[in-house]
Amino acid sequence: CTEERACAAENPGCALFTDTDGNGRCDNPLPGEAPDSAEVSAVPVIGCPLGLPPEAACPGSLAMCPHWFGQSRAVPCSNPSGGGRRVAISLTALSVLMIMSTVLSRRLKGRKPHEKLRRNLACRTVHGLSLIVLGFGIQGCFCPLGAFQYVFLKNGPAFLGWMGVAILVIPFLFASFFGRIFCCWVCPMGAMQELAFQIPSPGKLNPRGRVSRAVGRFRFVVLGAVVTLLLLIRSGTVSVPWPAVFCRLDPFRPIFTLFLSGSAVAAGVTLILSVFVRRFFCRYLCFMGAALSLFSPLRLYSRIRGKKPHGDDCEP
Repeated sequence: CTEERACAAENPGCALFTDTDGNGRCDNPLPGEAPDSAEVSAVPVIGCPLGLPPEAACPGSLAMCPHWFGQSRAVPCSNPSGGGRRVAISLTALSVLMIMSTVLSRRLKGRKPHEKLRRNLACRTVHGLSLIVLGFGIQGCFCPLGAFQYVFLKNGPAFLGWMGVAILVIPFLFASFFGRIFCCWVCPMGAMQELAFQIPSPGKLNPRGRVSRAVGRFRFVVLGAVVTLLLLIRSGTVSVPWPAVFCRLDPFRPIFTLFLSGSAVAAGVTLILSVFVRRFFCRYLCFMGAALSLFSPLRLYSRIRGKKPHGDDCEP
């Protein structure tokens, strides 16, 4: 492999990186170009994308093996594995839970204690299903925050595939018609924070009112900063080794891989703060939730039926 065809050390697409001469370029060829002596066989994988750094690797087992492209006798790694299956499960579960949650949220209304109890019980049931399937079941892959970023990147939709795009579009479609069903009922990250908030501890905070809404606008600042940076990366103005920049700080994947990949610090801080502040990440940092908030006021279903759209009753 010539130096022109070799990849740089910081390039997440450099398979099984080796640099014996210390020139900062990998000596081993790119995927599918290895000589027979390397005993590497390229294995096609769909779904969870290849070439990801450790922060975004989708574990096929407890043995993490980032930067995977194939397998050899020396590196018997099959990560990421089952990518297509994971995405199919994610799309199916998301669709079912979104429909279920929409029906339940519209039927279980009322301010009486027993009505609130029924609604909370239904919501926690959906939260549990979301944690089992969309969270720990598929080990944080497919990550909705990661999918949101790829939409703004060059060849991003093709990179995600139609199922990945559908996973991202469905929450926005439901938000436009019924409000933030995904944030309130289905998001596994929100469900995890609700679970953390149930841990007994002093100094619990459930911010409400004008001050909370004002501070909560910071997530729109995060949304603007992330989208701006992604567009700069797309235009070539900014160059980074891996374009989905927020994934290095995203608490979603490390939480649902049990800290096997991603930023353990970001995940740990998020969980600790969520014990004391209800839905801390959702309220102040989630840029996808901020984007969904822009579509939620449409309430197209109510408008089509000739009814006055009511306010967004979702927390945060």
